[in-house]
Amino acid sequence: VTEPNDQGDGYLVRYDAWYTAESLEEKLIALLAATNHPWGPGEVFRYRDQDMFVLGAAMHGFLRAMEGPQANLWHFLLEEIYRPIGVRHAPMGLTLEPDESVGTPQVEDCFYPTVEDLARISILFQNDGMYQGRQILHKEKLRELLYQTDVRGLPFGSDSRPEAGTYHMATWHRPFEASEDCTMELSYMSGWSGQKVILLPNGLSAIRVSRAEPGDSAASDPSGMARVGHRIRPLCK
Repeated sequence: VTEPNDQGDGYLVRYDAWYTAESLEEKLIALLAATNHPWGPGEVFRYRDQDMFVLGAAMHGFLRAMEGPQANLWHFLLEEIYRPIGVRHAPMGLTLEPDESVGTPQVEDCFYPTVEDLARISILFQNDGMYQGRQILHKEKLRELLYQTDVRGLPFGSDSRPEAGTYHMATWHRPFEASEDCTMELSYMSGWSGQKVILLPNGLSAIRVSRAEPGDSAASDPSGMARVGHRIRPLCK
């Protein structure tokens, strides 16, 4: 029986077969061989690399349908977002296709930014998606991502309570008590082994590059970084 309150239950089903598959077709076949969860979409939180990969593949396919078979999602992001803000290279892993055509971007975990790249992306987010007077990202969707609207994601964690944290639009959100009379939700991006990028509500961003062991609770907790940001510039008005 799949446990809905255990976010890891079902995560590694046929994971190796999917991860080691090289082409888009092979990855989709391996993914579709996994069993479905008993609940519907938008009901229970689950974090799966495969789902984010499928989202990227769908966007890649849509772009090609609109602009032709030579279009590539990652090239599009490079030209429209990354290079305009000064991220020149942004290496990304692609699937390996048998006909040696350009593969599908593996957006789930194959982007390798530098610390400077992360800083530039964070600044873009903190500036409402605008760079040098040009609106690069959709302002309202970015506000939703940063919990500046009434929209909220699904609760994660063993107790599945929103107070413990929520996940929305590939971004984690967790309550943080800056002082006795000031509590807020931290919005942050999280990577393997404790990598963190926190978008603080005072306009600062906190970046941590880590080599923590999987399951290290200290590495998963962003509150220490938020406290440092609070000392530099108070989070509460």
